[in-house]
Amino acid sequence: EMSSASLVQAELSELLAVLSVEELELVIAHGAQLKDAAFVYACRCTCKPLKELTAPWVLFYAEKRAICWGRLFCGPKQLQTRTFQRERWADRGAFAGSLVSLQLDNNNLGVEGAAALAPAIRASSSLASLSLSLNELGVAGAKALAPAISASGSLAECNLRDNRFRFEGWSVIFNALRDSKKSKLTAWDLSGEDLGPSIACALAAYLQSPASGSLAKLDLYRNRIGVAGIQELAPAIAASGSLASISL
Repeated sequence: EMSSASLVQAELSELLAVLSVEELELVIAHGAQLKDAAFVYACRCTCKPLKELTAPWVLFYAEKRAICWGRLFCGPKQLQTRTFQRERWADRGAFAGSLVSLQLDNNNLGVEGAAALAPAIRASSSLASLSLSLNELGVAGAKALAPAISASGSLAECNLRDNRFRFEGWSVIFNALRDSKKSKLTAWDLSGEDLGPSIACALAAYLQSPASGSLAKLDLYRNRIGVAGIQELAPAIAASGSLASISL
């Protein structure tokens, strides 16, 4: 755990030399101030496949966070930027077959970060939980992530709230999911997204598709769906064989 730590790569190298990094499966770095992308260095130096990465509020001093995250998951061949031990990182590759949980809330990833993470999300066969809330992704970020999320056959939980998707961004997400043949998502929390009645069309189409067959919980609280929106959603909700909880 590196919460609230302020480290450069040399300091972290000494720490990892003492620890048995072969057994490292979980990395927590809540609010860490990681100089010279030391956190990325730590993750890529682990010999045992990483299973859980929890890193909200991580502050990278030397480089853009999007580049750091993209470098961590896609490797230096995809993102040609300054790196540490480039040849070793290339051997590690992405964590496509080991990472189960990824939490990067409030890291200001932006569109660049979404685009950097999308290929890894799509490629992963193990990622079951993804949280990217409060990252200023915007509509363009939703467009970058939608194909990857809809192509994932492992994701069960996905938190994308508070990213300024608005109606347009969420429509892109649900339109992509509607056509998915792999989606196993079990819940969507859209509370407080202020989507209005217009979201009902895309959401109803998703709920009526086979892609929503695993969806058990839907939260639409504080979205001003209105009577017209409820009327459009009602047949889809009634026809769902999986929904066990819905909040309006």
